[in-house]
Amino acid sequence: MTWFEIAHLIMLTKRRSNTKNIAKKYIAIKEYEHDDLKRANEDTCHAYQEIFRVMDE
Repeated sequence: MTWFEIAHLIMLTKRRSNTKNIAKKYIAIKEYEHDDLKRANEDTCHAYQEIFRVMDE
């Protein structure tokens, strides 16, 4: 194996590692956005429940 082939394999390994890290970060961000949206929806639901409770009084 030539030094060029070895360097190429090292580069490909690093690229794959970086791609996996990017994918993990993307998934973490999407999970956070989902949790944040879920909390926002729950907060909105509670706000409407409070409005309807006050209207019923």
